[in-house]
Amino acid sequence: MHSVLTIRDELDMSGLPKLDPARHKLREHILQHSLKTGTFTLKSGRTSNWFLDSKQTACRSDGIVLVSDVALSMLP
Repeated sequence: MHSVLTIRDELDMSGLPKLDPARHKLREHILQHSLKTGTFTLKSGRTSNWFLDSKQTACRSDGIVLVSDVALSMLP
């Protein structure tokens, strides 16, 4: 059965670098909407216990705004 990872319950975020607010919001969105746990069969035929479905962030209106904010912040 697939489930959505919850940051506080399943991930140790203490070792991750501090991010600017835009990147932090994007990371939170990805963890909430795009990162799945369970047993997945990948295209290669291998199995994985997690899957990052980035379309779940990129295709949501609030997610694409966050992606755009981070991308724009990287431009000189």
